Amino acid sequence: MAWLAEDAGPRRQQWSASAQLGVGTGESMQATHRSMMVLTMVVSPSPDEVFALCHTGGDDAESWVERLHPTTLETIAASERLRGGPAWPGGIAVHDSGDLHVVFGNHAHRLTRDLQR
Repeated sequence: MAWLAEDAGPRRQQWSASAQLGVGTGESMQATHRSMMVLTMVVSPSPDEVFALCHTGGDDAESWVERLHPTTLETIAASERLRGGPAWPGGIAVHDSGDLHVVFGNHAHRLTRDLQR
């Protein structure tokens, strides 16, 4: 299931038409969790890609994006710290080009899927 932006897109329907759990009779699901520093939101453009937008607080806040392992949720890679200005949670979206668009505080940033500017 792809989850490309906040609320699953600009219509804010909060669901994905492709969402199916695929759990059959006699099968079960497992959940993994972990604590993260001020996690704003997560996007998942494909089953093997999970990106989390995190940030600090205050008037000179910074954000960063972490690529997470889809099963263990361990950090695989992280972007450099991104300027934000006064803290405002903002959001992250996956553009049709594949790039990640990050809006936080009073700044907007564009990152590749490798978390490079």
